[in-house]
Amino acid sequence: MFRWLWNALFGNKETIERPSPKIRIRPEQVKIENGTLTVTGLVDCFIAAIAPSNSMESLIDDGMFVLLDRSVPASEIIAGDILWFKSPTFEAIHRVIEIGADEQGWWAKSKGDNNAYADPGVIRKSDVQGVWRATLN
Repeated sequence: MFRWLWNALFGNKETIERPSPKIRIRPEQVKIENGTLTVTGLVDCFIAAIAPSNSMESLIDDGMFVLLDRSVPASEIIAGDILWFKSPTFEAIHRVIEIGADEQGWWAKSKGDNNAYADPGVIRKSDVQGVWRATLN
């Protein structure tokens, strides 16, 4: 009965279930002592600042920092993982929606959670700058 009012006020956004990223940090790796957060077992990780964009909001938003891992092999990347990539035509931090292989090897397709369409082209392993491990804000 009040569906029209709800849609008028809040839009007709349905909840979309997305594949979850692979869990790459276990609780036993995280320690907080004297106001310092420590994560053990990180091999080749770095922190990057996020530029203004709404494509991955609310998981990742402007002004937040992300912990990214360079050491994840392509064979361990799954649909649902979030990648920072730089392809010849596009750069973003978006969710993997499909994985495959062709004569050139491994590839992934991606999409921002809030974008209507998938990103153009495919991502190659050489395009991947890092795999998301955590959001810091």
